[in-house]
Amino acid sequence: MKLRAEQDARSYSESAAAALAANTTTVVELVEDHLAHIARHDGTVSAFIHVMADEAGQQAAMLDALDPDSRGPLHGMILSVKDIIDVAGTSTTCGSHSRLDRPAECDALLVERLRKAGAVIIGKANCHEFAFGGPAFDLPFPPARNPWDSDLFPGGSSSGSGVSVAAGFCHASIGSDTAGSIRLPSSHCGIVGLKCSRDSVPLDGVTPLSPSLDSVGPMARSVADCAAIYEVMASKEATSTNADSPLCLPCPKKHGWLASSVSRMSLRHIRKPATPSGLAASNSARYRCRLSRRSTQPAPWL
Repeated sequence: MKLRAEQDARSYSESAAAALAANTTTVVELVEDHLAHIARHDGTVSAFIHVMADEAGQQAAMLDALDPDSRGPLHGMILSVKDIIDVAGTSTTCGSHSRLDRPAECDALLVERLRKAGAVIIGKANCHEFAFGGPAFDLPFPPARNPWDSDLFPGGSSSGSGVSVAAGFCHASIGSDTAGSIRLPSSHCGIVGLKCSRDSVPLDGVTPLSPSLDSVGPMARSVADCAAIYEVMASKEATSTNADSPLCLPCPKKHGWLASSVSRMSLRHIRKPATPSGLAASNSARYRCRLSRRSTQPAPWL
């Protein structure tokens, strides 16, 4: 059974994980459903630089062949990856003309960990050139557009990551954040983004912007999904040798730890999902005007 279109707006932990555990769907079916959704709508919002349809299908078939006891914690979770992060055999373009023909020889360490945990990489997400600046129209790929209203800015520089999650093209995405590049698109697109402590997630295979500030983190539709992805990606101990580097919190052992913490304190790095009217209250006057008029109208891809 394929998940119905109206279920696409639900998080992985709320929908796909339960369906896979109950054997009412397969990873192949999930991938095919998401690829069809991308084919229908990505021409409007340009969330992807490269869709890895064949690779995702092959990985899904391998996951379906596993015994239930061999499944990883992210079994069947469909991810996009910002195109500054290496995925073996696929060019890491960084959204630039200068890097169109540079296929990565191996996966970034965080991508390797995600694959081992059962995640499926469905494509490379659009981004601002070298994860810096803003949208431009002289680049090899058109800029990503907000899935709530394609005339509006989706935030950046992890723009395609935010759009791919909000539009239902994948369950979650991996973005990078040097000066707000996870937090801004998460806010603009109404999803959850986690800006991780520096060095808590390894940056091997990630094109640097500012090495002393760069970090990589998950973007998803729920705090629980972000926590599950973080657990898989996070290094067991900080890799930095800089004595001034910030303290890296240990990876939570259970999702309940994070859920209980959210209820007791404010986590400044986590932005909860917002309705269009909620987004309107936190953005510019133009965003307030445009989104408040659409607050009762569901986006066509959700």
